[in-house]
Amino acid sequence: MRPIGLDGGARLEVFAQLTGFVAWHVAHEITQTETGSSAARATAEARYLAAVAADGRHPELAEALAAPGRPLTPEATFTRFLNRLIEGLDAD
Repeated sequence: MRPIGLDGGARLEVFAQLTGFVAWHVAHEITQTETGSSAARATAEARYLAAVAADGRHPELAEALAAPGRPLTPEATFTRFLNRLIEGLDAD
């Protein structure tokens, strides 16, 4: 946090955001593992979103769904989300 020049209060806020993100992600992964339904649910959600995007009223959603997929492993997802969070933290 030192390179982006945040003051002490902002550093504490960043620490709280990172801690909350990690706790949420771990809880999410544990829930997915315990329920064993992540693949079926993801398939159902993808079908639903594709149907919504196909009606033409949501061009941004259609564009996002047409983009190339990203790795869905827990490690890749965690890294991608964490990087997005960190990249936005220097905005005050």
